[in-house]
Amino acid sequence: MKKILPFVLTLLVFTTIKAVELEKCVIYHEEDAPLSVKKAAMELQCHLEKAIGKKVAIVHFPRTPMIALGDSPAVRDTGIDPSKFEYEEYRIFTHDNNLYIVGKDLPNDKTTIYGGQSLGTWYAVFDFLEEVLGISWLIPGPKGVFYPKMKMDRRLDSINMSYRPQMKSRVMSGMDRSVPILREWLARNRHEGRWSSGSATWSGDHSWGYLYPIQNSRTQVQSLVKSREETFKEHPEFFDLSPNGRRMEPTGEFSLCISNPAVADDVAARYRIFSNHTGSHFAMSSPNDGGPNCACKNCQSQIEVLSREKLGETGAHYVKDNWTKPVLAYYRRICKALPDFLVNGYI
Repeated sequence: MKKILPFVLTLLVFTTIKAVELEKCVIYHEEDAPLSVKKAAMELQCHLEKAIGKKVAIVHFPRTPMIALGDSPAVRDTGIDPSKFEYEEYRIFTHDNNLYIVGKDLPNDKTTIYGGQSLGTWYAVFDFLEEVLGISWLIPGPKGVFYPKMKMDRRLDSINMSYRPQMKSRVMSGMDRSVPILREWLARNRHEGRWSSGSATWSGDHSWGYLYPIQNSRTQVQSLVKSREETFKEHPEFFDLSPNGRRMEPTGEFSLCISNPAVADDVAARYRIFSNHTGSHFAMSSPNDGGPNCACKNCQSQIEVLSREKLGETGAHYVKDNWTKPVLAYYRRICKALPDFLVNGYI
């Protein structure tokens, strides 16, 4: 027993030394870090001060013990390369006497190839504050923040957390981001971006209205494809067939013949043209509101008419037709033509 005891004591001392003591740390990030990382550092400083009663300094050079945020030579020295992360992926881990909170960030917070953002370090900071320290943002405003009781010498033993979003687009609509405290609350709950908290943002227009622009109102990118008027002259079969047997000219909220495979091929080709010039690999391929309304035999044969008996007494009786079958076939054909794209849509 006398020979074993010194070994046990040595092990216990080693474990204590490796613990990260928050009140002794500084917050470190590179001076040229993206704005989202700098803001995350200030948020971390603010909430740590309220949690442990001490303001932790923010520095731009590594110094043990530290909380290192974002990509840096210091995190690379641990064997972690954030450039190999997927969008929004992050790691939270301890190494020696330091805590590393690092995610996939883009220089100057540029957009991803899907048109959104990747604020990995920002998400990681708030995940750390919530999951490790127990801080919660329950409702907007300063009174809505919950801080658990902590000792000033809060010690963090070994931590190794990682996260990669299962869904690339996660939308929470109905929030008025023009209200500052609500915008702040959304950001702290990892809901960045105008419409999406993921790396993909939604198009500002219905896809058909954007992909088939009006002749005299095309943007620079839209000028690369034929207008809806030109397309109708060359391929009237791309557009709705009216009940009287005539193809409907694309005015207003026009609709395409969704069951025509050539339509999906043309939509995919237009996205590819845009991608070659913008670098975006995101496609919002939804029909326009109110459509599709094609009366051709192929479309009509795939439509399920919804009755009160099928929907039940509590069903949404304003929905008359089920277009699921032809629309999903349209989406699948686009996805097959654009395997390197993130394709979003609704029915």
